[in-house]
Amino acid sequence: MKSAASRRGASTILELIVTMTLLVFFSFFPVEVSLISQKRMILSEVWMVALQDAAQEGQVDGTVMNNVDANLTSNGLDPSQVKIVTNAPSGNPIVMGSTTPIQVTLYYPATTDVQIMNALSALIGEPNLIQTVNGTAYYVFSGETMSSYAPY
Repeated sequence: MKSAASRRGASTILELIVTMTLLVFFSFFPVEVSLISQKRMILSEVWMVALQDAAQEGQVDGTVMNNVDANLTSNGLDPSQVKIVTNAPSGNPIVMGSTTPIQVTLYYPATTDVQIMNALSALIGEPNLIQTVNGTAYYVFSGETMSSYAPY
């Protein structure tokens, strides 16, 4: 009888460990998803403002980059980690009426927890939260707009 009782105790401990693990996971999963979604929305907003600024300036110049840095800093993100790729670099503005759109792509590094959340989201059919570029995970926002820059 003693061995049956000790086996039952081990089973109870194992059940407790599994239950507590699942409880912690399901308790913190919504919080983590909320934080990741908030960061993604902030980065999306910063990118949209950068795209609008680039349209007004006709290029991605110091003014646009300063606004991006200020927006990231005011939202608690590190502006030194952002990378912006564009077809309208500073010094060569695209003028209004041109058929060439201004393309702006914003890259911001994603942390390991976001990569885990991305994998979990893929299990339930959600779209990718991040993209991998050269082995590094990034939030990527990309789009284009027409220039509204008119030199005077």
